[in-house]
Amino acid sequence: KDVSGGDLGPTMECIIGDQFRRLMFGDRFFYQNEETGFIKVFFINHLLLSSFT
Repeated sequence: KDVSGGDLGPTMECIIGDQFRRLMFGDRFFYQNEETGFIKVFFINHLLLSSFT
């Protein structure tokens, strides 16, 4: 996907995006990784909807 006005070219954007996805889904403690069941979906939704201000 093209990012207009971005500082990185499409190849570097692809590399960084791929690395982020691998780190995110490969980490069983990442809070949005639903496959591991480490943190239940209900709790994640509650965190995402709450404000800490």
